[in-house]
Amino acid sequence: MKIRSRFIIHYSVLSVTLLFIFSVVVIFFYARHRENDFKIRLENRSLSSVNMLFKESQIDSSMLRLIDKNIITAMSDYRLWVYQNRKLVYSNIDRQTTEPRQRLAQSDYGIFNGEQQVAFPIRNQGKTYNVVATAVDVQGMRELKSLMGILTWVLLSSLFLIAGFGFY
Repeated sequence: MKIRSRFIIHYSVLSVTLLFIFSVVVIFFYARHRENDFKIRLENRSLSSVNMLFKESQIDSSMLRLIDKNIITAMSDYRLWVYQNRKLVYSNIDRQTTEPRQRLAQSDYGIFNGEQQVAFPIRNQGKTYNVVATAVDVQGMRELKSLMGILTWVLLSSLFLIAGFGFY
């Protein structure tokens, strides 16, 4: 093997390795940012619903369900439960289909069965309520897959361009 060919192969492998590491780092930090951003949006959405439930006397449970269902910035499969002493006070879905949520930690965030869940306590008129909200980040996952596709295309294109220009 000629020195020139060996140099081109080593340079191509080094360049693609660096681009691969760069791509993995970008995807990792974007995924963390996306998850954190969705957590904040889920908390804000659930706080907004709970505040309407407790602080707006004109809004009852059935009206709040309609608002949650028809809000423009809808989250996919958004569900909200409000508990007081492990007793369900409010749910934005039909009570017949509501399974009791027992993950009522003081402050909890996690992903369960593809759904992101946030749980936190809130105080209203001297009483403590536990709020549990779940939703699926469909848009964020779609954007992450798109980013992965773009970075894969750039990585492969760079490999072919570097190797192609090196041989000619």
